[in-house]
Amino acid sequence: MPVAGLDETAAHAEVLVNATPGGVSVDLLRSIGAPALAGTLLIDVGVGLSDDFSALTHPNSSLGELIQEAFPLTPVVKT
Repeated sequence: MPVAGLDETAAHAEVLVNATPGGVSVDLLRSIGAPALAGTLLIDVGVGLSDDFSALTHPNSSLGELIQEAFPLTPVVKT
């Protein structure tokens, strides 16, 4: 059974779910690449908490906002 990487999977997906830790979400999505994510609906369930869960990693904005700013051609739904 062939295994696809994140970028190949994203390039063929209509919907993706981001369930990664919020502190690494944007960087992980950047590693996939904006072209692969363009036009793909991204449902974000990540929470931007520090590793010890004591603070927000992005206290002045939401993770969904940061993802949307980084990937303007990717529709983001924050849950």
